[in-house]
Amino acid sequence: MRCKKCGKKLRANEIFCSSCGYYNDPSDSSSEDLYKENNNDFSSEDDLLKDDDSFDDDIQIQATNFTDGKSTKKRNKFFDFQYDRFLEAYIGEDYKIVVRKKINIYAFFLNWMYFLYRKLYIIGIVGLIITGIVIKFFTNYFIYYIIIVMVLSGLLFNPIYLLVAKKRVLYIKRKSKYDDDFSIEQLCTKYGGVNFVVTLIIYAIFLIVMFLSMYDVVFPQKHSKFFKENSENEANCSSMIRRIYSLRSNLKIDGDVKEGVCNISTGTNKIYNIYIKAENNNGTYYLFYKTKENYLELQGNTQSIAELEQKVSDRNITAEEELFLNNSKNIESKYKSAKSMAKTEDILIKKNKATSEKLNYIITEKNIKR
Repeated sequence: MRCKKCGKKLRANEIFCSSCGYYNDPSDSSSEDLYKENNNDFSSEDDLLKDDDSFDDDIQIQATNFTDGKSTKKRNKFFDFQYDRFLEAYIGEDYKIVVRKKINIYAFFLNWMYFLYRKLYIIGIVGLIITGIVIKFFTNYFIYYIIIVMVLSGLLFNPIYLLVAKKRVLYIKRKSKYDDDFSIEQLCTKYGGVNFVVTLIIYAIFLIVMFLSMYDVVFPQKHSKFFKENSENEANCSSMIRRIYSLRSNLKIDGDVKEGVCNISTGTNKIYNIYIKAENNNGTYYLFYKTKENYLELQGNTQSIAELEQKVSDRNITAEEELFLNNSKNIESKYKSAKSMAKTEDILIKKNKATSEKLNYIITEKNIKR
């Protein structure tokens, strides 16, 4: 028995055509006769019959050459496929553009977004990652990168997408629990096509990540007055502490310099307060220097406290020596306070680069001796 509508040979007890879905009434004996009347293009019954062992071959589209009595399959185009009906269902919209056009205009302009839109998620995500790396580290070459990506996307999208689509169609057909073509076609439509929502989500995540990573580009701190002043302060502090270290013999520093902390007092004139932590056989002690007219003056030394306090007891201490003694007593606490503030400022600057100012710097022994 054959389908009254399309002429497909039906299996035993099959009343719904697996090709077109038409209902064939078993009691209607005029089914085949009507089909023959409406399809006079066939010269004989043999033109309609197909072998039951090759039941699915009716969906194959192929050209046949006859050479020496033998038939061979001929593929005229790169895009020829055995299951064109399923492939069209999988691709869905823009099927003709994907199959027939050499250049995909949508892929040319949308690039990685179109890959995502067509459910080529791995290629699309990898492409966005590469784009982010180029924007972040190779900004000068970004325009060339965009041109290359546009050209390659337009030329290569169709072949790549067709290759993936064919493999997925074959996989769906192989794994499907359904035997009829109509059900397989519905599965291809379900798993193929496009996905606009997922594309927007992935692209939104990409834009957010890029904005956060490119904060310094959007707000170029390296060119701001704030950044230049902080860089200058750090350089000055580092150079002054290194100079103290290099001149430690002339400055009569007894021991080894372990660390330096620089505190900057801002006002009419910028003043640098330098605290040096040193060690010798007697233990740890501190020195305090202050800039005055581009020179460093020693303002306090914890090694001198005992001697100066004796002068206080003897009542023969001068005003300058008394000031030196007061500065010496507070060196250690001021050193620790400036060091603590330096660490706090580092945290604040990371959170708010535009408003946080750094006025305290820690110069380690490694950097001092570098």
